[in-house]
Amino acid sequence: MSERPGTIIVWIRRELRFADHLALWSAVQDADRVLPLFIIDEAFHAVAPARRSILIDGLLDLRSSLRGAGGELFVREGRPEEILTDLLRETGAAGVYCTKQYHPAERNRDAALRADLVARGSELTWHPGYMQHRYDNWVGGLNGDWLISRQRYFGVPVPLWYRLDADGNPKY
Repeated sequence: MSERPGTIIVWIRRELRFADHLALWSAVQDADRVLPLFIIDEAFHAVAPARRSILIDGLLDLRSSLRGAGGELFVREGRPEEILTDLLRETGAAGVYCTKQYHPAERNRDAALRADLVARGSELTWHPGYMQHRYDNWVGGLNGDWLISRQRYFGVPVPLWYRLDADGNPKY
């Protein structure tokens, strides 16, 4: 039986709900620590003031619900690709969960994030070398629900290896 990952980041996008948030509850079941994250990006600033006010109210409600359950909502501002990559590095999180987005602008943002992941994969040294090709194909074939654990639902492991600790156990 494999160990649970220590930390999962849940990227909260449009779904500012607590009780039935698929990615949030999947992460709670899968990981020891969950970091719910909302990213304020250029799209947030582009909405009408009335809509922005509704979003802020929803974020405050979500933060209150998370605090009531012993959690916290983390808010960052900037480009999602950069924030997610940096936060993964800072926290050592095993992955990012989110739900599928249907708005064209958000699907385009997901495509940009996918391209960034492929580019980051080329920064690594792969052993054996053909694993980079597997990684590129895996990331290139991800669909809108790609950030929810493929292994959890489909039993398909991510084609990456983890570092081992002194006892030979994977460090997630």
